Amino acid sequence: MRKIVFFITLMIFCISAHAQYQITSNVIKADSIIPDKSTDISLFSPLIGSWKGKGMGGYCDEVWLAPIKGRMHGMFRLEREEEIYFTEFMTLYHDSIGHVLKIKHFSADFIGWESNDKSLEFRFLKAEKDKLFFSGITFHFPDPETLHIYLAFRQKDKSYREEEFIMKRFAIH
Repeated sequence: MRKIVFFITLMIFCISAHAQYQITSNVIKADSIIPDKSTDISLFSPLIGSWKGKGMGGYCDEVWLAPIKGRMHGMFRLEREEEIYFTEFMTLYHDSIGHVLKIKHFSADFIGWESNDKSLEFRFLKAEKDKLFFSGITFHFPDPETLHIYLAFRQKDKSYREEEFIMKRFAIH
């Protein structure tokens, strides 16, 4: 019996290890997701609040609201040369597979980049001490007042380029 349990545990570990791989210095990706029914939305509570910082050649604001019935919602805004470059609306919730972060982009004039029924999806992969890993994006909390977001962009040559956002917590007035 011990050998069977060990073998099953080893197989699960091997499947998990092969399902995730490093695509940039701080971002991992998964081509297939192993369903996760155990993660609670409270795992993502460090995101809650208002954040301000720099990234993508401009100034950024990000706001995350506390969850209601297992769903969190957020908004992101990028400003370049004192003008809104784009905004994002985000939702984070648990579906039949596991937690997923969905993002829709809008121009400064509120014209959607994705079609009405489409959004970018980032599947939650794992949590470490001060990091939340999604397939393609990582949230790192070096301390409770600092958030680093690492986002992987796929290039034409199919390699990945990492963009870093460095944010500090702030109070909205």
